[in-house]
Amino acid sequence: METKQLMQLNAFKMQRLKKGNELLSLEESINYFISYADEIKQLTCGEINFYKTETVQNTALEYFYRLTGNKINTELIEQDESHWINQCSVGGIIYSDKEYVGNAYKYDYVSHYQAIMCDEHMTYPMKRGVFSRLTAEEFNNAKFLSIGIYRFKVHATGINARIFRVNKFHYYTQIDFALALKLGFQMELIVDDIPNALIYSSDKCIKGHQVFGDYVSKLFPP
Repeated sequence: METKQLMQLNAFKMQRLKKGNELLSLEESINYFISYADEIKQLTCGEINFYKTETVQNTALEYFYRLTGNKINTELIEQDESHWINQCSVGGIIYSDKEYVGNAYKYDYVSHYQAIMCDEHMTYPMKRGVFSRLTAEEFNNAKFLSIGIYRFKVHATGINARIFRVNKFHYYTQIDFALALKLGFQMELIVDDIPNALIYSSDKCIKGHQVFGDYVSKLFPP
């Protein structure tokens, strides 16, 4: 094995790569890494260089920060706010019918996720929100909620429960509230001795196209 290849092997930390579903040997991994690293470097005129960033994850993050770093002025997330963010993060919708036996299919929308991320109507908090306390009356009469995280219970029933992800910790965003309301689910605000709302006013947020617009247009050109 050539010295150059040994150096490149060390660069991506002795990883065995996958090509499709096939796990490659170390030597095959080196050759595969070199081939796609060289190809992408040439196609992007050196703008994306896997020899420097090593992995797909590192490359994506480095490129994102390079394109958006000067446009985004964020505040550090403190522990209390971090707790709320983590508690409301439960992943995507998952449903299975235990009695079904038969073929299974998967589908996806092409570029749907990134289209949502950079939509001008999407809003992302960039600064610390304000912890607040809503009353049950305010919550029950609300047709929509401001951007934020809220503590309430959702009683998802019927066939529509398949398309709503219930959070066992009872932390939801304003988008969850809008969906639960549309699906006709009963909701109950949690009122206790701690805040039940973390609200982000418009001056604490940034639009999706400002954050992800350049990134998405570069990687997914129209």
